[in-house]
Amino acid sequence: MLRGVALALLAAPLLALVLWGCGGRARAGIARGKELYDTCEPCHGAAGAGNQELGAPSIAGLPLWYLETQLANFRTGVRGAHPSDVEGHRMRPMARSLNLEGDVSSVAQYVASLPGRPAPQTLAGGDPTAGATAYTTVCVICHGPDAMGLEVMRAPTLVNQADWYMVRQLDKFKSGMRGADPRDVQGQQMAAMVAQVDAASATEAREHRQLAPLAAARERTAEVVAMATGLVRASGAPMTAGSRRVAEASLDTARAFQRRLEGDDDAAVWRRVAQGWLALDAPYDAALARWRQAEALLGSGSGRSGRARAQAPLLEAVERGLSLGAKPLLRELRELAGRARINLPPEVDIMLDAGAPEVAEASSYDGAGPTLVDRTNGRSDLVRAIAGDPPTRRPDTFGLSGREREVLALVAQGRTNREIGERLFISQKTVGVHVGNILAKLEVSGRVEAATVAIRLGLTERR
Repeated sequence: MLRGVALALLAAPLLALVLWGCGGRARAGIARGKELYDTCEPCHGAAGAGNQELGAPSIAGLPLWYLETQLANFRTGVRGAHPSDVEGHRMRPMARSLNLEGDVSSVAQYVASLPGRPAPQTLAGGDPTAGATAYTTVCVICHGPDAMGLEVMRAPTLVNQADWYMVRQLDKFKSGMRGADPRDVQGQQMAAMVAQVDAASATEAREHRQLAPLAAARERTAEVVAMATGLVRASGAPMTAGSRRVAEASLDTARAFQRRLEGDDDAAVWRRVAQGWLALDAPYDAALARWRQAEALLGSGSGRSGRARAQAPLLEAVERGLSLGAKPLLRELRELAGRARINLPPEVDIMLDAGAPEVAEASSYDGAGPTLVDRTNGRSDLVRAIAGDPPTRRPDTFGLSGREREVLALVAQGRTNREIGERLFISQKTVGVHVGNILAKLEVSGRVEAATVAIRLGLTERR
């Protein structure tokens, strides 16, 4: 096995040197890319499935724009130049061997044409539930709800990528081995993402009173932010340079998340972060900051005053989300607005529910007048026109208001009045009033009995 690894490591540089000296102009396209892929095959394999022992990831089927960007980054030293990045040092001469015009795009086209395959699971001991929470809270904004990636965010697909590789890259981002170059805008943003993931994990740990994970998240984020700050300053890039300004804005975002992690979520800090991104003409990042600003105001414990002040940044984030068509962000904003009882423009529901099938479109009849085609509950348009629609049956809510059902759902989760108040942005006294009304309406004697009845009758399900 070791002999095979050694041969692969020796073969790749030799092939790169051979191609480096070929000179002349070469034809571009997938056929040319297949020839050039000979330098990639020793590490990534003929099918582009990767090799864990060599630290080579699966690359088959990755987006063309991402492959071209990363090859360019390796060629210029934006990626792979860190002294401790062993895999990066191995990759750089391979990328630099693509020295003829059209070589990079050709090999990228060929790799993108390879069919991607699911990678086998190699890691154990993780918490998929906590991972899902972190992903839907943080990663989904850039990589999408289906992890297929978003080109507008320069975020690649994560589908079919090996678990060991993703962990290794996260470690590289945390240590500054990757993303430290001021020219690597997406890399700088990942430092903020690390802090954001830790902040989400800390929220989960705080809710479950898990002090050890909370302390670990705080320590890790402090190290990452300090290291990223030092690397950006050591780069020597002038403060007026566009790449430096983006790096500084990303660091400001990371520091804001660090304060949230420490229990000091300051709306004024998030307002300044949003202004920084707006100055860089980065509306999406500004919308994210406005979202966090609204959260900080709602979580400040100032009740109605906090809700009133949170409305403006929340609606600004919604406006930008609508203009960008950013559905994952809009889903988060709608969820937050629902908990805070802040009304959003109807365009939000229209955009988010646009993919839902319309019952009326089930008919194949395109003439005038009623049809005999089933369209609603097995009833034709003709029957419905004569007999009318049957009354809609609604589940018995036992007189509980919408807010009382939200409180009841959290009671069923075992939350305290303080935790419920923080979640719904209301005072503990108001929570106590809601709980009293719930017990009276359900005719039960305590919270445990109320939770049992609620779960049994489906009162905690969202409708």
